[in-house]
Amino acid sequence: MFNRSLHIRALYLDFNRITRLPDSAFRGTNVHRLYLAANGLADIDERAFHSLSSTLTLLDLDRNHLNNYPTALDYLKRLRFLYLANNRISRFSHGNFASFGLHLEELSLAGNKLGHFPASVLRNCPKLVHLNLAYNVIESVTSEMFYDWGGNLEVFILKGNQIRQLPSHLFRHTRKLRELSFSFNPLTSIDDDAFVDVAETLETLEFNMILDDSSRFPTGLLKHLHQLQWLSLEYNGIVSLSQLPLDHLHKLHYLSLEGNRIAAVNRHSFGGKLRSLRDVRLSHNLIESLPQHTFHNLGNCQDLQVLELQRNSIHDVERHALTDAVSLQIIDLSENHLETIPVGFFAHLKRLRIVNLSRNKIRVLSKDIFEGTVLETLNVAHNHLKHFPNCLLAISSTLINLDVSSNHIDHLDAVMLSNTPNLISLNLAHNKLTLLPDNVFSHLNHLISLDLSYNTIRANFKELFHEIQHVKELNLANIGLAQWPHLPLPSLIALNLSLNALDC
Repeated sequence: MFNRSLHIRALYLDFNRITRLPDSAFRGTNVHRLYLAANGLADIDERAFHSLSSTLTLLDLDRNHLNNYPTALDYLKRLRFLYLANNRISRFSHGNFASFGLHLEELSLAGNKLGHFPASVLRNCPKLVHLNLAYNVIESVTSEMFYDWGGNLEVFILKGNQIRQLPSHLFRHTRKLRELSFSFNPLTSIDDDAFVDVAETLETLEFNMILDDSSRFPTGLLKHLHQLQWLSLEYNGIVSLSQLPLDHLHKLHYLSLEGNRIAAVNRHSFGGKLRSLRDVRLSHNLIESLPQHTFHNLGNCQDLQVLELQRNSIHDVERHALTDAVSLQIIDLSENHLETIPVGFFAHLKRLRIVNLSRNKIRVLSKDIFEGTVLETLNVAHNHLKHFPNCLLAISSTLINLDVSSNHIDHLDAVMLSNTPNLISLNLAHNKLTLLPDNVFSHLNHLISLDLSYNTIRANFKELFHEIQHVKELNLANIGLAQWPHLPLPSLIALNLSLNALDC
């Protein structure tokens, strides 16, 4: 293929139309890393990699049409990374991987048609550190399947299979395991001691959507895992935080309980020993309110930065609900049923940078609601605001992104934007704006993106945009234009004038 004229370390041939590899296809290249993903590759000559037997260390054959393990791999002696994901491989022979197995560190067989755990061939790979068997049709896994090869395994991904049981001491032969994913398996039996042998090493556990509606989450499974730092238990029908033994997880910094049936959170929902939490995700639950001091027991979490509560049924939040989350930087309360936000709700959150209140029923935001914060991004789109939020007058000059689209705002003047001189993006689309004063944007010298679409606007556009010379993106779609506007915007690179009444 290369006429012996190319001597390179890495060769990228992904997303071509190479459906066949002939004999000695890479002769003379001395390639170390070869990428052949997404080619429709179906036929590999037995000697295709013969010339790379002593040089190739990485081979990517993901997303091809391979029905079987390529025998051409038997010539490779130093392969450390092998990717065969998203092919059509259903089985292996005993000697597969043997030629390079003593060097192999990372293997991906995800998205194939494996019906059985390939234990016999994995015994040829005693140095394997990372194994991905996700999205096959494997029905069972036992501790014996890891015997004699799993001693160095650190990352094991088995999500999206047909595993039904996790027996006791499943990982007795893989005591270095750090990351584990069993998500999207129809588990019906989970022994409380399934993970006990990796209690000292397991840091990441992904256990999403593993239970049907009639099953109860096996809380005993977590009791040994005191080294956990990252835990995801999404879509498992969990109804209460109190049923989860989390208090011993002193090192936990990421917790996702998205998509469960949790109906309430309060000051007793989190144990006081969760000192390392940085990111808590409770979206897509059934939470209806945030009472006083909801996160009281997280007051010791000096690094709690992210709180996601979108897509719940929250209609009531009390003034001091967030008071104890003093390090909070990002909060998402979008897609709830909020009509009002009490005065002082965001008080004491001096590090707050990003707030999403979109898709609620909010009619007004009090003037000082964000006072004392360092807010950079505010999204209040798709609410019932009739007036431009005067809370912006109390925000310092830190605000750079503001979205008030899809409200009922009918008036805007320069004073309303005077305290936000560093705005980069402003979205006013889908409101009821009509007459815009010439100086309305005079304080926004750093503005780059402006959306005024779907308002029926009357304005002197030459004067209106005179002070915002750095705007690069301007949306004036469906604003009632009958004449071509004069736009003195030298930096403009994207302009939308669709759905107007313009005529050449």
